[in-house]
Amino acid sequence: MKYVMTAIITATLSANAFAHEGAEGVIKERMDRFKENKEAMKAIKGNLTGDAAVIAQKASEIEAWANEMVNFFPEGSNQSPSEALPAI
Repeated sequence: MKYVMTAIITATLSANAFAHEGAEGVIKERMDRFKENKEAMKAIKGNLTGDAAVIAQKASEIEAWANEMVNFFPEGSNQSPSEALPAI
């Protein structure tokens, strides 16, 4: 069982690493910013009963990204490796 779990974790980490492979310019920057946003959400979740200052800081980071996000989806920036839908 230990080996199966190790294989699953390794495969998951590898898939995440390949998601950004080949990304350049605004697409890579956008992917990186979404990853940072995900980490901010984890930090908030991990501090719900702890440090309110961390929550406030991470919430500010998420708000800033939300306000800038529209600039990271210029026309034609939905090609691979982007997963953005054409409707965006």
